[in-house]
Amino acid sequence: MINKTKSMKEAELKHQALLETLIPEMYAEHGTATRVAEVLGISRHTLYIWQYRLGISTERKTTAEP
Repeated sequence: MINKTKSMKEAELKHQALLETLIPEMYAEHGTATRVAEVLGISRHTLYIWQYRLGISTERKTTAEP
């Protein structure tokens, strides 16, 4: 079990969901780490730290042409 910080717990309370499910859902809805961080009220750097601590990985979507 991960020891969550005070700000992590506050974000879970505010959004009524565990970060482990909330963050991937937010990426699906908002698309970018910048936007997810804005909605959570944290910096992008903090979002990346939370993802690392919680073991959440997100794949970058590319639009490369063949």
